[in-house]
Amino acid sequence: MGGSRLRRMKVRWLPSCAAGLALVLAACSPPPPPPIAVGQTWMIAARPGDGATSTTILAIEPSTPLGTVAFVTVSNMVLTMPDKTRRSKLGPMAITFPALKASLTEFQFRQGPDVRYAGYVEQWREQAVRGRASEFTYDVPIARALDAFERGNVLPATLAAPAN
Repeated sequence: MGGSRLRRMKVRWLPSCAAGLALVLAACSPPPPPPIAVGQTWMIAARPGDGATSTTILAIEPSTPLGTVAFVTVSNMVLTMPDKTRRSKLGPMAITFPALKASLTEFQFRQGPDVRYAGYVEQWREQAVRGRASEFTYDVPIARALDAFERGNVLPATLAAPAN
C-alpha cells in the first residue's frame, strides 16, 4: 500500500517539476538577437582562414530602388587583392538587406552611430537618384563578395570618384 501512495505523489509532482525545469532551461538560453540596427556589430559567416570576421552597420536606407540597403564596414579578415595588397578592413560598402541578413551569424554589441561615413551614404544616395544604385551595392553575402574581390572578378565598389 505504501508503494501505491508513493507513486501517486510522484505523478502529482511530475507536472510541477517539468514546468520548473522548462523555466530553468528557458532562463539559461541566450536571448534572441535584436533586430538589425545602426551601430551594431555582428559576426559574419567567415571564409576559411579569415577567423572572426565582423561587420558594423553604419547606416540603413529603408526605401531605395533596391529595397532596404545597409552601409557596413567589414573587419578582421585577410583580403588579398589582385594587385597583392592586403586588407584587414573594408568599407564603407552598401549591401542589400537580404545579402546582409544571409551574412550575419551572431550579434556582438551595439555602439553609437559612426557619423564619419555620412558623406559616403550621401554620395550613394546621389548615385541612386541617377539610377546607378546597383553599381555601388552588393547583393551577395559578404563572404562571397570577398571571394570575388580576391579573384579579381569585382573590385570593392567605391564612391571616391564616381563616374558621371
